[in-house]
Amino acid sequence: MQQPNTMKTTTFLTLAISFLFVLSGFTAPIEGTGTITFGKKSSTSCSGFGFCRMATDQSTSPKGEMNCQFKYDAEQRTFVVAIAHTEIAQKNPGMLQFFQNKSNVVLEEDFVLPPDVTTMLKANAEITIKKGQYTLVEKNSTYEIVISL
Repeated sequence: MQQPNTMKTTTFLTLAISFLFVLSGFTAPIEGTGTITFGKKSSTSCSGFGFCRMATDQSTSPKGEMNCQFKYDAEQRTFVVAIAHTEIAQKNPGMLQFFQNKSNVVLEEDFVLPPDVTTMLKANAEITIKKGQYTLVEKNSTYEIVISL
């Protein structure tokens, strides 16, 4: 028969190993910064609403006009683009109509994330954002477009 302390130690070790096993399968969301230009990519002037250009801060491809943050959660299959209200107001105030007092945005066309953004987010495959309606959350004067992939 095992001693009470030995049983406690065995139980603790079993729980600790189980916890570490569960954590090893957990992948934290990947975050990074970059730039974005809103509008339709198919339009030479980026008119309309969607993602016209997107790049990481380190990209050599054309940068967008506004600074933003990206967050990709492979497990939850979500991609979030966060942009400060002041960034939109200063650099493209005409776009505020798509954000202020809204709870969702409608992207007018599909957009494939550029390779530099996909690489930064450590995505295993190309990410295509389909045209459609997506949740818009405003917190602390920042707008977050939450995209389910």
